[in-house]
Amino acid sequence: MFENNKGRYLTRGVNNEIPLALQIFMWNRIDELPEKRDYLQIFDLSVTESGLQKIVHRQEQPEYRVEYVITE
Repeated sequence: MFENNKGRYLTRGVNNEIPLALQIFMWNRIDELPEKRDYLQIFDLSVTESGLQKIVHRQEQPEYRVEYVITE
């Protein structure tokens, strides 16, 4: 599903609202997944109380969840 030689798709909202650097970061997280990849990769973005970007990456099958806090 996420082979590098195939097209990659994202919603118009993501493309318009999420900075390119964060989009690339999230694509790289998918590329580096150690487990079998679900067809649906979920990224929840929020801002911490200290103003840092927090990203939760998850999938359902197989279950996978990791949190990142972007400091730069």
